[in-house]
Amino acid sequence: VRLWETSTGRPMATLQGHTGGVWRVAPSADGQLIASGDTDGTMRLWETSTGRPVTTLQGHTSTVPGVALSADGQLLASASFDGTVRLWEVSSGACLRVLRLERHYERLDITGLMGITDAQRQALLTLGAVEDEASTSHEQIAQR
Repeated sequence: VRLWETSTGRPMATLQGHTGGVWRVAPSADGQLIASGDTDGTMRLWETSTGRPVTTLQGHTSTVPGVALSADGQLLASASFDGTVRLWEVSSGACLRVLRLERHYERLDITGLMGITDAQRQALLTLGAVEDEASTSHEQIAQR
């Protein structure tokens, strides 16, 4: 992540430490901190004045394309492709809350389900449904 002086267009600092690609950065309201989200599931907090890392937050299991700092700089919210939003305390790095995406089809058994297309079947599986592929093949379903 690079910080630039907007009035001169000159680089101020390079924030190094992420191992994957950075998807999002968010400054604090007072400009003292920057939060960044990585493809490796981590978030990092940086001091803008020095470019030094403050802390690394870990807990997501997938890319973090969304980070935001509260107006007072005390909380960080992160959103991940793992289906969770997490709320972090900046001072301690503690995860205060995990919100999970509701998955209405989680563990719904669609084994032998008839009358749906392959695309619909795949969509249900992607949404968390399960199917016992060993006991049900498309040929068996077609014969029913």
